[in-house]
Amino acid sequence: MSKAAVFFLALALLFGGGYMMYMATRSTTGDDIQLNKVSYNLASDEDAADALKEMEIAQDTKWVEDFSLVKRTNDGFDSSELRGKVWVTSFFFASCPSSCRQQNQTIGTLYRSLAKDGIQFVCITVDPENDTTERLREYADNFTSDVKNWMFLTGEYEYIRRIGSEKFQMAVGPQTHSSKLAVVDKWGNVRGQFSWDDDSELIALKELTSELSNETQEPQEYIEKRQQLHENLESTIIIAPESDGSSEAESDAAVNEDRSEATDEIESQTAE
Repeated sequence: MSKAAVFFLALALLFGGGYMMYMATRSTTGDDIQLNKVSYNLASDEDAADALKEMEIAQDTKWVEDFSLVKRTNDGFDSSELRGKVWVTSFFFASCPSSCRQQNQTIGTLYRSLAKDGIQFVCITVDPENDTTERLREYADNFTSDVKNWMFLTGEYEYIRRIGSEKFQMAVGPQTHSSKLAVVDKWGNVRGQFSWDDDSELIALKELTSELSNETQEPQEYIEKRQQLHENLESTIIIAPESDGSSEAESDAAVNEDRSEATDEIESQTAE
């Protein structure tokens, strides 16, 4: 089977999951948003409604490009807010005993060097059930008090997994994540990935952020890649799996397994 055929087969499998499982784990009461059994208290009913709407729209897309999560300040976050800025993204979880802390200490060094040039930093937890906004505030205080230029985000696990695999082409699992830092350009394109524990790669990361900061037009190749992705998505038919009487948990597990296998195949093709 050709690589192209494998890619489109994997893409079709990835889109074949059911999105109803997202809706079943979310509810609103007053000024609370509840995702995956974690409550995020927002400032008002209006803020709660707006944040929930953004999350539902984002999670129901075929392929994650822009995404919506919740900041440690309890404010909603949409990655489209960073249009016109260069940003660095990483994944972590607060209870990680060593490597995540070292990773964020390294990001702190980058932040002190690059934030003055307008570079933004976005850290996304892979353990949202435990990493509530309150927990993230406590954790982030160890590294920065700057809530504007260095953001710590949480949300719903399955959606965060999709953000990792679809947006950033990084493997994300329960309390498991890539050690790469992704650099995103002013138009939301991922332009490079770098290991936080490799000094030579960190130098390359700084050089890339400087180069991207000076760009005034989106490179044509990334415009074409996005157009091709949209054409592929439009031609993909989503078929909801029929119920065979199995439990909801078994059904959800099967959907997650199919999506995970498809994502692994896409990431393998991308790496090649």
